[in-house]
Amino acid sequence: MVFISPEIDLLLIALVLVTIFNTVSTIVRNRTMGKGHMEEIKKKQKEFKELMKKTDEHSRKRLKELEQELLETNLKMMKASMPTMLLSIAIVIVLWPWLQAEYSQYTFPIVGSWLFYYIVVSLVFSIIISKVQKIILKA
Repeated sequence: MVFISPEIDLLLIALVLVTIFNTVSTIVRNRTMGKGHMEEIKKKQKEFKELMKKTDEHSRKRLKELEQELLETNLKMMKASMPTMLLSIAIVIVLWPWLQAEYSQYTFPIVGSWLFYYIVVSLVFSIIISKVQKIILKA
């Protein structure tokens, strides 16, 4: 059952899902890692980039230490984001048959398939929502 038009319907579905997934992911990340911890990671990444340019022995040693710290931090962040990712996959799996039944007969502009249209629209909305969330969280 198409409500407005297939393009607008899928656009709105993608917008709602991406907003929910990004918001939940941001909340989980901020609660598990903390804002101060995220700033510390950015400082370490900046130091890492600077050390990559240097060739002396002390810089190389510090680079290896920093690399290990960043790997451990990334592992923690991945573990923290896993429940959110599993939730989003579960929701998409539940919605998949309905989306397939409703939109497979339509041809969408530029991409053709409803699936590619949904993916492209979701990626665009994800980028936009992430930027908006960063602006809001900084305020």
